[in-house]
Amino acid sequence: GPMPLRIVPRRNWGRRLLIGLGGFIGLLLVALLSAYVWLNTDSGRAFVARQLRAMTFANGLKIDIGRIDGSIFGRMAIHDLALRDPRGRFFAAPDVTLDWRPLAYLGKHIDIKALAVPSAHLYRMPQFKPTPSTGPLLPDLDIDLDRLTVERLRIDPPITGKRHLVALSGSIHIAGGRAQVKADGRAIAAPGIAGGDRLALTFDAVPKANKLNIDLKLNAPGD
Repeated sequence: GPMPLRIVPRRNWGRRLLIGLGGFIGLLLVALLSAYVWLNTDSGRAFVARQLRAMTFANGLKIDIGRIDGSIFGRMAIHDLALRDPRGRFFAAPDVTLDWRPLAYLGKHIDIKALAVPSAHLYRMPQFKPTPSTGPLLPDLDIDLDRLTVERLRIDPPITGKRHLVALSGSIHIAGGRAQVKADGRAIAAPGIAGGDRLALTFDAVPKANKLNIDLKLNAPGD
């Protein structure tokens, strides 16, 4: 007579699922690695610059960038940087060097090792759109700017009524509701330029604990 039909359940579906999941994760890692490598090519850096130029913040701030060289994920050179408010350009720097670790932002940490600006120009104070102010005074993320250097900042008369040439250096650290700032500055005196000022500032604040410590030294010439 006919042989009975026996159905044998497949017992390896779990193994196949794991193999498929492993293949998907592998492809995802390859895609992420490819994107990582591509962002450090000329076309990848150009893509980042285009994305930044297309952004407009809620207060009206826009960032213009001409070109990016170096590593997007490490030390890079930004050329032809300009900041704009709704009225137009108020700040420009031909070259800026940024050494940072952008992937630290995944852990709510802005990690900047060094920000160097050989020369810059401040045309006027920005006028941003009003935005609602909510939440704590300090941001809910850690911010480290280990070394800031501005070798020469031109300041135009619309700000103080006179021209200035300023040099700045310092650092910023914000973590756990505490802000620590160190800054040194000097205004260079030259024909047609008001200067001679020197500034040394150490600032340490914990707003939630109502703590504020300031050590300020300022030497300024007459007038």
